[in-house]
Amino acid sequence: MKKIFFTIAMILITIGSNSQIVIKMKKEGGVSLIPCKVNGLNLNFIFDTGAGDVSISMTEASFMLKNDYLSTNDIIGNQNYQDANGKISEGIKIILKEVEIAGLKLFNVEASIVKNLKAPLLLGQSAISKLGKIQLDLQSNTLTILDGKSSYNFSTSENNTISSKLTIGQNYKGGKIFYIDETGMHGLIVLDKSVWATTNRAVGTWSEANKACDHLEDDWRLPTKDELNLLRLKKFILKKEMLYDSNGKPVGDEDDGVYWSSSQCTKKTSWCIDFSNGAQTCFDKNLMIGIKAIKSF
Repeated sequence: MKKIFFTIAMILITIGSNSQIVIKMKKEGGVSLIPCKVNGLNLNFIFDTGAGDVSISMTEASFMLKNDYLSTNDIIGNQNYQDANGKISEGIKIILKEVEIAGLKLFNVEASIVKNLKAPLLLGQSAISKLGKIQLDLQSNTLTILDGKSSYNFSTSENNTISSKLTIGQNYKGGKIFYIDETGMHGLIVLDKSVWATTNRAVGTWSEANKACDHLEDDWRLPTKDELNLLRLKKFILKKEMLYDSNGKPVGDEDDGVYWSSSQCTKKTSWCIDFSNGAQTCFDKNLMIGIKAIKSF
């Protein structure tokens, strides 16, 4: 009986010791650095419980983009952030598909690219909060994850959430996603094909453009000026489109073009955006202009 009790006790001690992960951090310049793998790239981050999210500088971001550790589809927008001195600056918001810390993998972590070549790499709460219970010992410069799993992976429910994560450029509900809001579940989709004003014209007047989108059903519509500009900024997701003249004759395929918005300037004019240079101009509604159809989700 004593032998059985001793065996059980040893098993429980082993399980208890395996539930903790101790990470030895590196001290540099008065701060503690923690080794991480970001999308497979080894990086050292400052462990900063006061930071809201993970942040990297333009130096790391440029390297990651050039070497396929990041893609343009990971960029989800701009945001303002405040540094320790109270200064407000603009950054680029991204999603890091995988952040690995001591074998524990965190998926779809929100991060910021700080528009500063020398900005520090900060591991903030968007990642720290997913580690579980932690204990920081500044004397030994160690971080202990108190309830770490032996597999160092999130639960099945977490992975199911990840697999359903929406991304820019994803095919979704009959089009391609070009904008996602802060919830990550809502945004805008563009119909990635020509919209025909009539049976022989893929350009039309402003009135024809609105009617052509309405005829598509499923809530497709002409974008507002701001929505059209968001699409222009993400035009890399669109396949090259065949352009036609006013008689329906093909004139070649291009990434760019001038397109109608639903936003009116006057009763006789409406805003258009040139995708080649971003110019926003009020044109007469009777002109023949390109058409893009979008819908919300």
